[in-house]
Amino acid sequence: MSMNRKQSMVSSRKGSVDKSVVDMRRKSIIDRKSSKDGPGLMIPVGMDRRGSIAGRRYSISDRKFSMADSLAGRSGPLSAGKDGRLNIKYENTYKVEPDKNFPIYEAKKIAMEILTRELDGREYDKDDCSRLSRLISDRIKQQCKALGYPRYKIVAIVAIGQSQESHPSLSFTSRFIWNEKYDNFAEASFKSKHLFGVALVYAVYVD
Repeated sequence: MSMNRKQSMVSSRKGSVDKSVVDMRRKSIIDRKSSKDGPGLMIPVGMDRRGSIAGRRYSISDRKFSMADSLAGRSGPLSAGKDGRLNIKYENTYKVEPDKNFPIYEAKKIAMEILTRELDGREYDKDDCSRLSRLISDRIKQQCKALGYPRYKIVAIVAIGQSQESHPSLSFTSRFIWNEKYDNFAEASFKSKHLFGVALVYAVYVD
């Protein structure tokens, strides 16, 4: 009888000790989590883990949105433009001299051929000639760019007027700040019985 009583007392003590240890560990876990979330805030066991996982998911989604917003509003070296194309920014090379000077004789030849092709046999009309001046200047600029001289900015100006005996002459004046060693211009003109056309092509070297 005495041995059975001692065994039951030991087992009861073990059960009480184990239960108290579990309660103390649970209380310490709750205290640690409540201290992280703020004073006086108690989070039930089981719910805090779900909340932390959900918080991490929200933070990841917020980071995705913030990265998308920063890419949309940023004009960095690999940002996307409004049309969806990738904009690439290159660093300055600080190269102040071209490999080859722009061939002005080629630009003059191009301007003369386009003026003759577009204006030969036409009569003067104010609206039609206004459209033609824009068309001719665009074609001259594109063909001069196609010559393959990088870092040259091409500016083409075309004027079309009516040929009249009372106003037989017309003068153009332009002023620019440029480098006389590398920058230059070309001039071409066309004249018929009904109209005349003048084209000016400027080639300016830029870094």
